[in-house]
Amino acid sequence: MISFVILIIVLIILFKSDGFSTLLQVDLNQIRKMSNGNLFLILLIMLGIMVVQNLFTIIPLILVISVNISLFGFVNGYLWSWVSSVIGGILAFLMARYWFQDLLLKHLNPKYQKWTKVENKGFLFVFLGRVFPFAPTSLINIAAGVSAVPLRPFIIGTITGNMIFFFAISLIVKGLWSVQLENNVLLILGAVIVLLVLILWRIRSKRIKRTRGETSEFGG
Repeated sequence: MISFVILIIVLIILFKSDGFSTLLQVDLNQIRKMSNGNLFLILLIMLGIMVVQNLFTIIPLILVISVNISLFGFVNGYLWSWVSSVIGGILAFLMARYWFQDLLLKHLNPKYQKWTKVENKGFLFVFLGRVFPFAPTSLINIAAGVSAVPLRPFIIGTITGNMIFFFAISLIVKGLWSVQLENNVLLILGAVIVLLVLILWRIRSKRIKRTRGETSEFGG
């Protein structure tokens, strides 16, 4: 709890600082000016912005991806948006798991606690939440963190879900939905991503069924 209080104090100080407030506006020219062309510093700044987005969702995701693509190009911008979002999601998940889970479950009405027991559907819950963002990113991270979703399915669901959703947003940012690309490269890449997700989901489903079968045999 002491670490949580320290974090809150640090965040309050950061939010009140002029430099941090400027960064939260995700101004492309200001980021270039503050980084002075240092690639590592630019990557670090954009990572920090994505972490904030995963914690509080006060920054439009499409804006962050747009700036990344402007800074690094389409492919590298998409990849860094994806990688940094996974890092930010994991940090938000761990914060919720170790700071809020016990507190929430302790005060939550028992009849509402069943929604937290979704460990067998953790991947699907996170994946669908990423691909179909009906809820803010931070809410998905916190909901998964305070529930019984294990870290591994959360990470896999975040990696695969954000891979697809960020790719779609990146295409929108570049205005490529209506452009006939040579050899349909993007369509092929999209199909590969979907196929990869289906394979991962199939493997996980078989693993869960196998585990349940072994448990039943052991119990019998």
